[in-house]
Amino acid sequence: MAVSIQCGDILDFLLGAWAFEREVTGMASGEGTAFLRPLDEDTALYEESAQVQLMNGHVLHGTQRYLYCRRKDGPSGLDVLFYETGRIFHQLRFQEDESRGLVAAGTHWCSEDCYRSRYELRDDGRFIVQHTVRGPRKNYTIRTVYSRK
Repeated sequence: MAVSIQCGDILDFLLGAWAFEREVTGMASGEGTAFLRPLDEDTALYEESAQVQLMNGHVLHGTQRYLYCRRKDGPSGLDVLFYETGRIFHQLRFQEDESRGLVAAGTHWCSEDCYRSRYELRDDGRFIVQHTVRGPRKNYTIRTVYSRK
């Protein structure tokens, strides 16, 4: 085990600079950077900047922001909120998984579309987020693999 992640240290583990690679099944792939900066003891600002190449060759540039907050009901929890509204995207409770490190799952409904997500904090120091999106207008998976910068 290269990196030991304790449940109580989840937000602390995520703080800092990350490089990432992203794949949107059958649609696009890209890369970027993300930073998690503490706003206070229990809240961090997630900011990413990405370049994504669509399957048709077009290249898009984008940014995204979330708030990552320690949950008050225990050390293994983390809330992910939309930055602009403060609304909950995911309420996560991490558990140990011998093959993957710490894992958590979340579900979010956006109108009629459902985002089923998995967060993994790997023992090798990587952070992986996968969103499987299904609905009348959406049918794809977004997988993002983060590595320390």
